[in-house]
Amino acid sequence: EGTGVLGMRTTTLDAEGEVTATATVEVSREELERACRALEGESLQRPPAYSAVKVGGRKLYEAARRGETLEAEPRPIRVDRFEVLAFAPPRFDFRVTCSGGTYVRVLVADVGEALGCGAHLAALRRTAIGPFRVEDARPPADPGEPLPLERAVAHLPAVRLEPEEATAAANGSILAPAGIDGPYAVLGPDGRLIGIWRDVGAKARPEMVLGPAR
Repeated sequence: EGTGVLGMRTTTLDAEGEVTATATVEVSREELERACRALEGESLQRPPAYSAVKVGGRKLYEAARRGETLEAEPRPIRVDRFEVLAFAPPRFDFRVTCSGGTYVRVLVADVGEALGCGAHLAALRRTAIGPFRVEDARPPADPGEPLPLERAVAHLPAVRLEPEEATAAANGSILAPAGIDGPYAVLGPDGRLIGIWRDVGAKARPEMVLGPAR
């Protein structure tokens, strides 16, 4: 969840950058919501100039601070939902559900461009990642019982192995393909997580193995 400010463009697309342009905001909530919804779905997004993405071994923000122009190639992203929670011009609160690697400040800037007045990101708070939500968080002083590792991969497809296969997998062996597109969890007969595998051609190769002892 975050807050955007219409009518003000900045060098970094957020509140930390220098203001490069201002404009009068004459936008209705309906127009704002329409601009946000237009960004939902799959698209290509170019990382902003002030980011840690590397091009030719150089970080973009280092080049930007020197006044040099360096651009990264656009990357595929997915925005499942981009909704307006509140609108008190020029500020608007929003909630966005998106794929990893999405720059939310670019989304906010794109909304501003679509509305013709510019915009920048004023605040952002991550409220969920994968199966974990901020409502389930505990303070460092009182962490409570550790969550089972299986919770971390609850969003992935899973394959449960027989005892002999599980022993081999726990030692990082290549397995027969599961016919699953993308990474998947490999579980032992007891349902405990052994690791993460991915099908590569006629084989399934481990991407992460916890090992036999847990």
